[in-house]
Amino acid sequence: MIGLLWDNGVGEAVLARSSSGALAHDDGLGTAVLLSLFIDRRAEPGARLPDERAFVAFGGRPDRRGSPLDVLAPDDRWGSHLWLLDRESTTTAVLRQAERYARAALQWMIEDGLITALQVAASYGREAWMDLQIDAALPDGSVFSLTVPV
Repeated sequence: MIGLLWDNGVGEAVLARSSSGALAHDDGLGTAVLLSLFIDRRAEPGARLPDERAFVAFGGRPDRRGSPLDVLAPDDRWGSHLWLLDRESTTTAVLRQAERYARAALQWMIEDGLITALQVAASYGREAWMDLQIDAALPDGSVFSLTVPV
């Protein structure tokens, strides 16, 4: 699988490259975590949306987002609701909500046997950025760790 890596310099996932500049492959776990966290899961009806007032003010419908994958595999739950926190204040309650959203987005990995346990911790890092620390126990006993700013 072509790998994705988190690039703190640009604040987004980028295609992994080898030392020769060619696209690099990974085992898929890091890429799966990044896709699970940063694909926008469709908000439930009635959810408070970050930009809802702007849409209503201009006579439009609120954007509940979602992924094209929702149409291709409607029984699966793609992505996370982390995007719902875009305009929230920097509070402890928001940190706990981010942890819940991240755990929900990664739960499929436990159900599918890719990982055996999951720890998620959110904290505020530089400026108003939130950092998510993901630690996943693998079936072989090793631990996969990744920290990403949200």
